[in-house]
This record gives sequence, C-alpha cells and structure tokens, in this order.
Amino acid sequence: MALNLANLDETTRQFMLEEIEYDIAQNKLHYSPRLSAAGKQLYPDMLRRAARKGTNLTLAGELRVPGRLNKTEERKTPKGATAVAQVPVNSLAGAFPPSSSLNIYGTALTRMRHWGFLPGPTQV
Repeated sequence: MALNLANLDETTRQFMLEEIEYDIAQNKLHYSPRLSAAGKQLYPDMLRRAARKGTNLTLAGELRVPGRLNKTEERKTPKGATAVAQVPVNSLAGAFPPSSSLNIYGTALTRMRHWGFLPGPTQV
C-alpha cells in the first residue's frame, strides 16, 4: 500500500536524501534482519533511489528481487528453543514497516519546518 505523503516534493525529497546520508554516516540506518547479505549491501542505494524519484512501493519492488531477502529466519519456540522457519511471502510488511519510511519523511519535514520551508504546526 502506498503511503500518503502529502508534502512529497523535490525539496522534501532532498531533505529525505540528506537524512538517509546522515543515518549512513552515523551508522544508524535501519537494516532489517530479513535482508540477505546482498540485500544489505544494496539497501542504501535502493533507499536513495526511492527517495529521489520513487515511493515506498518502489523500494518494496526492489526488495522483492530474488536474493535480496532471506528465505528463512530463526525464531524462538514457545519453550525457548530456536527453530528455522520459512520467511512469509508477505514478509516485506514485517521487514520494513511503514514507520521506517515515515521516520525519514517525518524527520525531513521537521528539518524543513526548522529552516522555514514549511509553516509550523497549527495552534489549537
């Protein structure tokens, strides 16, 4: 499902890219444990492309390319043992919750308000 990002224009996209670059430089970019080794290597560029010209659906499409997500994962059983399980087909929802994209978008909007690109929150 596409996120409704009302202020997603070129200025917002630039601020999002700056936030992504900052997270990478600070080693704070979120990498889902469901990403394969290849997926982890490619993820920053996939995220940049989605921020430049795409949407969360663009990113999801890139993540669906075979080999970018793990096929199995370790899980804890109710008794505390570890078991290997198949990653669900709809694993993108769990691997990359909308909050990840919204966090980058929200931080960009906060910075835009700080620098006067957007008005502040409405007073009630």
